[in-house]
Amino acid sequence: MEDLKLRSLDFFKTLFIMLACWGFLSVIYFFILPKLVASLLLINQSESAFIKNEQGLVYEKNGDSDKAIVEYKKAIELDPLYDKTYNNIGISYASKKQYDLAEQSFKKAIELNPEYVKAYNNLGFLFIKQDKYLEAVFYLEKASTLDGTLTHLLER
Repeated sequence: MEDLKLRSLDFFKTLFIMLACWGFLSVIYFFILPKLVASLLLINQSESAFIKNEQGLVYEKNGDSDKAIVEYKKAIELDPLYDKTYNNIGISYASKKQYDLAEQSFKKAIELNPEYVKAYNNLGFLFIKQDKYLEAVFYLEKASTLDGTLTHLLER
């Protein structure tokens, strides 16, 4: 009889340990692992957005604004919070005289990064191109205030 009690106790200890391990593993599987995978995917998306942005810069440098815009749009799809891509696509739009789209892009870059001097600067020069001098002064002064140096024509 005593042997049966010991076996029962061992069985329940083993069962308890198995359930505890299962609980621990299920926490890892259902809660920790998905977050880890998601964060790795976000890192890969950010890296891919960076690469697409760089490809856009190469196209723009070679004078192909249309292909540059395509790459910038892909970068924005991958990482809609990457402020530099909005600045760069704004420059491409400005070079094609698509001023409304350029303005929207520069403003989006500023919205994402209120300290982004180049976007303020580029928006100011965009307004000069359109003879909107009051708006230009506002954005160029903001760029100068943030940077403390003189502004330069359309910067990346």
